[in-house]
Amino acid sequence: MIWKSSQWNCYNAIRSGLICHKGERLRFLTLTSVADMKRSISDCFKVLVNRIERLYPLKLVDLGLIEKRKLSYYFPDLKSDEKLRFDYLYVLTSEGACGVLHVLYFGSYINEKWLKDNWENITGGARQLVIENVDGLTGKNVARYVVSQYVSGQSRYVRHAYSKNWIYKGWRSDFNKLRRFCFNSDRFPNSVLSKDFWFEWNRWLSVGRFSYGHIQLYIDDFCVVHG
Repeated sequence: MIWKSSQWNCYNAIRSGLICHKGERLRFLTLTSVADMKRSISDCFKVLVNRIERLYPLKLVDLGLIEKRKLSYYFPDLKSDEKLRFDYLYVLTSEGACGVLHVLYFGSYINEKWLKDNWENITGGARQLVIENVDGLTGKNVARYVVSQYVSGQSRYVRHAYSKNWIYKGWRSDFNKLRRFCFNSDRFPNSVLSKDFWFEWNRWLSVGRFSYGHIQLYIDDFCVVHG
């Protein structure tokens, strides 16, 4: 089956995000809808994200959802008053009453009861959701699974979107520039870059050079060494 541009865009975004967050726990969240929603499911999700990013561990203790002595277990990398992190990519489909959101995310633990109560409040009744850990799959396989399950069926796929820290600002321009270079086999017939784009993109993302460098410098350095 030949993928369309929307499918490839989603696949590239998922796989790139998973490389950026390599070593972190990946979770999969399914958010459902009900008839007569208070707002669109996309707007509901924006409200939910805003609430998650304002939440901090000690607040869950105050709400009686977590025992204080267990904070270090659930939030080993956060201070008790530090805001939760939530880096996500979602695929919106037209399933259910008013759509379903299939969300991949990295970040802090989110209490399930808190999540259900808030989603029900935000949507006006939708309480059914599923949170799963994603283990034992490569980024390539996760990306293919999500695209094949939720994007390939064009009648149900609506769109996908991701948070600013899912990858990094300007990544798509760098992605396309490196890909064009890698596929230019006439100019660099013996280069590593020309043989395996994802190997090189993985290396670029893994070392985090995008945080202080530019993809063109990376390519120029390669040309100097392998000229």
